[in-house]
Amino acid sequence: MRRLAPALLLICAAVPALLQGCASEPATTPLSKVAPAKLSTPAPRGNTQLHTLHGQLHGAVEGSSPVDVELAILMLDTRGKPVALLDSEAWFGDVASPFQLALDPQRLPPSARLQLRVRVTRDSRLLAYVHHELSQPLPRQLPPLRLQVLP
Repeated sequence: MRRLAPALLLICAAVPALLQGCASEPATTPLSKVAPAKLSTPAPRGNTQLHTLHGQLHGAVEGSSPVDVELAILMLDTRGKPVALLDSEAWFGDVASPFQLALDPQRLPPSARLQLRVRVTRDSRLLAYVHHELSQPLPRQLPPLRLQVLP
């Protein structure tokens, strides 16, 4: 009990000071409003040594609010599993924005299987996707990529 007495004395002395601090007026700084998320579009690529793929997504997703769009060019193994990420792009806004992806074809094995994968999400919920095999030699312009919309 003698060991606890000094600690108990400190606690009893600190409680009125803590309560006094709580009783004072709160700071008058107003709460700031949360800024709305800014829409973005895909950024153009400037490196001319890379092979650029141009494309656009087609299809509608439910709702009229902006969505998160993620694109990735993946190298696949013989079983179709991704083994390397070659390029990716992401934006928040309209799903139909044109996009560019770039990669260095000289760094690819001649028999490499490439696939473009697209995910469209809103609030972490998958709304639509695309899986598109890329042929070699790589095209400059991709065909219209139709979204597979989930129910």
